[in-house]
Amino acid sequence: MDAPNATMTVDEARQSANLFLEVVSGSRAYGLATETSDTDLKGVFVQPLKTWMGFERLEQVNNASNDECYYELGRFASLAARNNPTVLEMLATPADSVRYRHALMDHFPLELFLSKLSYDAFTGFATSQIKRAQGLNKKIMQPMPEQRKTPLDFCFVLADQGAVAVTAWLSQRGWRATECGLVAVPHAPEIYGIYHDATGTLEYRGLFSGPEVALINLSSVPKAAQPVAWLSYHFSGYQTHCRQHQEYWQWVQERNPERYESTRQHGQGYDAKNLMHTFRLLDIAREIALTGTFSVRTSRREELLKIKGGAYPYEALVAQANERLAELKELFAQSPLPEQPDLREIEQRVIRARLAFYGL
Repeated sequence: MDAPNATMTVDEARQSANLFLEVVSGSRAYGLATETSDTDLKGVFVQPLKTWMGFERLEQVNNASNDECYYELGRFASLAARNNPTVLEMLATPADSVRYRHALMDHFPLELFLSKLSYDAFTGFATSQIKRAQGLNKKIMQPMPEQRKTPLDFCFVLADQGAVAVTAWLSQRGWRATECGLVAVPHAPEIYGIYHDATGTLEYRGLFSGPEVALINLSSVPKAAQPVAWLSYHFSGYQTHCRQHQEYWQWVQERNPERYESTRQHGQGYDAKNLMHTFRLLDIAREIALTGTFSVRTSRREELLKIKGGAYPYEALVAQANERLAELKELFAQSPLPEQPDLREIEQRVIRARLAFYGL
């Protein structure tokens, strides 16, 4: 039987009876804040003893906008041991952005967790930001019409050495889709014989039951009847279109208006904030490889804000990022950092800190 999830609100996690650490995160901690920047919060809390001793387990809590997120001590240590950038950044937050720090956080210095796992963790996050920028670039440069395509738009009639859209093929002949019947072709997926009945006496079922119905209508035809053509239905293409159409219009509804307007104004066609974070993360990875530690406060504020402002073409930034990734691979190969942190030591520190916090 799975253990039930414990419930807790962000406000409850932040109470002194539960709180281990609370820091300002995001642009204000990074030294990249502007006049319009929000204040993001992250922290570490300890699950109350009465729930911890039972079946319930709680890993993290966050508010609806996800700009306030708090990790339970065990979850925090587990993610930090994997060198998760979001969690490690809490330990590398400058003192002026630390709102609360319990003395037991001394059990968890940044150096306890840092290892060569940082290479995959930080470069993985950095490249994911590139992909997100690419995704937005595609949405901006290839907007989708509000009206979704129908299954008929993915049907083609084989003709000569190519194919013609079934709607155009029917129009050329003055036929209606409802006058046609389809029969599956054995051993030829998504290929169908088209039969035509102008009289309506054969009761062919047409091509589809309606514009939103994705499945082909198959009809019974007389044995002597011959197909007038062969139809190919790109069903997987229709499914992909439906998914992309839904994703696009969901993005339109949920997109950050300020970021979208910024992207539209700088005219580069990509979300420059994503690429700013790519280079911020690559900077941190380099610092880890060279020094064995890092701070989230950037020393390249002006340069990173220029990237955020869309000062450079997308292709140039991606090329530069790829060069940085190649350099990091070499730096981490030469780094004296351990291959991975001492998991047993981390676990023992979690146990000792939890017992001390509970007064046991």
